[in-house]
Amino acid sequence: MIKYLKTHKRDIAIFFFVFIVSLIMCSAFLRPHYTHETYKIINIGYKDYSDLYFLKEGRPFTAMLTMIADLINLKIEIYILLSFIGALIFLSLSVVSVYNIFKHKTNNKILDFIFVLVSFITIFNYLAMEHVYFIECSIMSLGIFLSIKCAKIVIYNEKNKYIKTFLLGLIGVFCYQGSLAFLPMIVIFYKLFFEKDTLKQNIKDIFKISIIYIILMLLTIIYSKILFGVTRTQIGAEPFSIIEVWKWAIQLAINSLGVIP
Repeated sequence: MIKYLKTHKRDIAIFFFVFIVSLIMCSAFLRPHYTHETYKIINIGYKDYSDLYFLKEGRPFTAMLTMIADLINLKIEIYILLSFIGALIFLSLSVVSVYNIFKHKTNNKILDFIFVLVSFITIFNYLAMEHVYFIECSIMSLGIFLSIKCAKIVIYNEKNKYIKTFLLGLIGVFCYQGSLAFLPMIVIFYKLFFEKDTLKQNIKDIFKISIIYIILMLLTIIYSKILFGVTRTQIGAEPFSIIEVWKWAIQLAINSLGVIP
């Protein structure tokens, strides 16, 4: 344990620095905060919401966590807080992972510091509020962390890298489908920016990663379709018409899609 701490002391220092900074940045979320989905959960309960939404949307891990909260009768305010802290931990670990992907390409201290900043902005950008806002944010952030670990496996050219990437990505995509986008994004950026001389190999790697990405995303659709007969991709699948626009405008503005009773 002591040897591990000495070997990874830089990574540990970066993790705690990022975690504290992110905690200060997102301190408003330490107080109870409620999205429209949270109100719906309060109204119908953890279990019913998991059955009706999380499971059908291809998020079994979120459903499992929420059902555990139901079993131990966890107050929703406590669930929100614990999930938020969990999200910051996974996102901070993600920053460290992104940094480790890039740092071995330089011994320059200035560039090293820049890579820390770039890694931080990659994860904690202005679009990242979704990763700390919702009640299921801890599982969503776990998905991001796993996606980045997949990218690291490919970039470090580990043995059986594509099998490992597929299996780890499979867990990540069922945490949250959107999190898997970090996998091709980081791999493509790294290959094109740092490995320009191996263009043919880069194209092969990017193509294989793209195939894995597509297959994993399709698996979530197949999962929902086979088990529940519906998928999230069917939302908005109706042909455009003024009548449909008017009907759903009423649903959103007046009936609130059943979110607010």
